[in-house]
Amino acid sequence: MIQQKKTQPAVPRFGRMDADLADVQSAIVRSREYLLSRQHPDGYWNGELEADAMLEADYIFLHTLLESGDPGRLRRALAEMMRYQNEDGSWSIYPGGPGNLSLSVKCYSSAKLMGISGDDPRLAKCREWVLKHGGVVACNTFTKMYLCALGEYDYDAVPAIPPEIVLFPKWFYFNIYEISAWSRSILVPLAIMYAKKPFKRIPPSKASTSCSWAAEPTQSFACAGIASRLSRGATSLSFLTVSCTGLRRFTSARCALWRSNARKSGC
Repeated sequence: MIQQKKTQPAVPRFGRMDADLADVQSAIVRSREYLLSRQHPDGYWNGELEADAMLEADYIFLHTLLESGDPGRLRRALAEMMRYQNEDGSWSIYPGGPGNLSLSVKCYSSAKLMGISGDDPRLAKCREWVLKHGGVVACNTFTKMYLCALGEYDYDAVPAIPPEIVLFPKWFYFNIYEISAWSRSILVPLAIMYAKKPFKRIPPSKASTSCSWAAEPTQSFACAGIASRLSRGATSLSFLTVSCTGLRRFTSARCALWRSNARKSGC
């Protein structure tokens, strides 16, 4: 007589799932019905494409760095950015979500660049929230690189991102194609920034760090174990290649070309 094995309940492959599978199926059905209810009788969907306030903050930062931009558009970007500020002074990366430290620092910095005083109640509340959650030194590398370009952070206090990584072949243990498409589209521009180290001096009245809301930048990158060794190794590679200016120019150009091609292909 053949004995049948007892069927084991399905176990999620990734992480922990508290919801019952029936609840998940119900949510899928409701989501599908909602999407279909939004369809135009002619068959298409039409709606405003929105994102968090980071787009406006980045827009203000970039035009400040490049000394470009239409003043009217910059003021409208500022107004739109401030519209998304939370009651506690922070900014969130999605509607109704918790405050995000890096985004809040970006929005604060962009508001200062647009001439809003640090004494403004909105910025004072943001500054208090940022300090409570670790200060600027707890931000992600992306945000710190932005601050470096405006002289508000130290390039030596961020992880080294040498552009020479684009030369690693696909069979190498580490190469940019081992990174997700979205992440490498961020990593490569950061490598160009790290190599070129752009800098624009801004008036003290527009500087974020003039408000004394952060610890010393040199205290920011304190990693342990392999992360620390990898950072020191990348920094050493960067120092070595800087001495070979031809190689650095070549790899920076390769990064720029890669980014241009990635944009055209949608990767």
